Amino acid sequence: MRPDSSIQKPRWVRFREAIEGLAGRDLSALEPFLAFTEREAGETLFEKGDGGDALFVVDHGRLAAFTPERVGEIGSLGIVGEGSLLTGAPRSATVKALRRTRL
Repeated sequence: MRPDSSIQKPRWVRFREAIEGLAGRDLSALEPFLAFTEREAGETLFEKGDGGDALFVVDHGRLAAFTPERVGEIGSLGIVGEGSLLTGAPRSATVKALRRTRL
């Protein structure tokens, strides 16, 4: 049975799949659109309720999301913050670095 082609994946899911598909490729053409940042262990990337004008892709390190309980972890090539960026809604969780993390 073929999947129903009229059902489309949400935009953020398609975006995440596209980013994950870039692993190991030369991404130098994207550099003008990227800004790198780092967080030390325990530092906050953003707080629940903040506005979302960016998404973050983990280059290396590890993040955790809290709502206030811990609800997940994000590692290398993981994406965080896309929901707020794509919908305009406030951040749904606080995200902190578990160890030194480059985004």
